[in-house]
Amino acid sequence: FGGIGAEPSDQHEMMERLSGVYYFPFGSLIVHRRRDSFASFSWRNNCMGLCLPEAGMWNITPIFSSFTGHIVFSDKKGVQGLSNETFIRNTLRHNQTVKSDGFAACATISRGDNEILQDVAFVSLPSGEAVYIEQLNIKKDCENVTIETGLIGIRNENLPAAPDLGPGEVQFYTDSTKRSYPGFYGNEPDVIEDFKPSKFVNVNNTMGYILSGSSGIRYINKHVYPHWKGVEDRLILNYVGKKSFMEKDSIPPFVVMAMPNKTYQETAMSVSDLTVMNSKCPNTILLIAKEYLVVSNFNDSVTDAAGVFEIKKGSVKIFKGINRIINKHYVWHGELPKFSSDYYPCLYEIKSVDFLRFNLHVFATKEKVYFENISDRKIEFTLCNSYGEDLKNIRLDANSIYVWNSSKS
Repeated sequence: FGGIGAEPSDQHEMMERLSGVYYFPFGSLIVHRRRDSFASFSWRNNCMGLCLPEAGMWNITPIFSSFTGHIVFSDKKGVQGLSNETFIRNTLRHNQTVKSDGFAACATISRGDNEILQDVAFVSLPSGEAVYIEQLNIKKDCENVTIETGLIGIRNENLPAAPDLGPGEVQFYTDSTKRSYPGFYGNEPDVIEDFKPSKFVNVNNTMGYILSGSSGIRYINKHVYPHWKGVEDRLILNYVGKKSFMEKDSIPPFVVMAMPNKTYQETAMSVSDLTVMNSKCPNTILLIAKEYLVVSNFNDSVTDAAGVFEIKKGSVKIFKGINRIINKHYVWHGELPKFSSDYYPCLYEIKSVDFLRFNLHVFATKEKVYFENISDRKIEFTLCNSYGEDLKNIRLDANSIYVWNSSKS
């Protein structure tokens, strides 16, 4: 009946065909699908971000409020069901930048009765990593608020017939600990374990997370569920716990770089791939994630942003915009659109054995690089492409200008 049916698609061909960036404006959703990873962000009806490895939801689950997390108030003044404490029903504002090789989205979530405004950005990079950025703004006094953000759902099934998909345990790593958590239904209570702040976390040698600004980590090994629920543990990458705040209290930003398909060792070696800059402009967050400059502007107006960090290597990446190297510090300047997030690829790299006495301004495009040495001494450095391959050794006299043109090199 019905014939022999269609031939199944080749798996590799199908995954390549489905890869790409998909924007659903009426569904309030962006998806970035690659052959071996998946990222998405939604900003209506459960505002959340997802970053999945190649095994997808057999490793990481689309738990409600993924990444954006829970903010629960002991003194509940908001409208029940609409206070966005554990389930985020709406956002106050949102914006998105959709590209052919990734996306950047941002949103503002009102928590409780507007006691806390949570500015978030979620950026899916062409290389497969995803960056989550969070800034909490205290708008009213609030007591005994429980903050658990950076929430990740962890699949922990026990499937004897399919041990590759459900091995019955989760292997969990931080920079100082290793744990194994069994997965099962039962009458035993959930196991809750807290860890001090860590530079990274890895789950099952398949999903890595590089952290900045985390207050602590909590793992909830769940055993008690509703009957319909699959076995799903909870990982909280920014466990603040229960605290009280005064209006306008300052809370440092929290940043996660999610890295699909990474082992524990690979994650540990990637800690230096995330550099969060010291931002010089309020409500802006700038960082370097691997080969990309990631920027977020949570202001309601166009902002001249600047960020700085100390150079600790013998090389520094150069991006679109104004780059400055001053006394072993890197500074990036650029104009950011109002309430937006974006990413820029590394265009070039500069190598030197002595950045300490530099005072160099660099403006780069894909075709040209403009150098201005405004120090009182000659400097020497090597211009490299984005892969670190040498292009030209440059000696620049004091108070001089040089233009490198790729078409004439």
